[in-house]
Amino acid sequence: AVAVGWQVIGSRAGRGLSAAINNGLTGGIVLVFWCLLAHSAIRMFEISMRGRYGGAFEAFSAIFEMMVENGILIATPLIIGALVIGSVASGVIAEMTNKRAS
Repeated sequence: AVAVGWQVIGSRAGRGLSAAINNGLTGGIVLVFWCLLAHSAIRMFEISMRGRYGGAFEAFSAIFEMMVENGILIATPLIIGALVIGSVASGVIAEMTNKRAS
């Protein structure tokens, strides 16, 4: 989470409020992507250690299948709303911090 914030949001701070909102939303989307990827890869590794996959390609493709399944599970209004509010807030806070530091 810190790496995403630092690279995606922090590096683009200082371009105004509308850019800050967009940067925050971009950071939130990137964070969800990396979390889904990491969680699915770890889960695939756990399942593959039990010998449930027929080969490496099947295991690799299962990562993306699990990403879609988990993405559908978290696509509820409450979670999406919290993500949007938190993302916008993080972008605006990064913008305010940049102005204060300059």
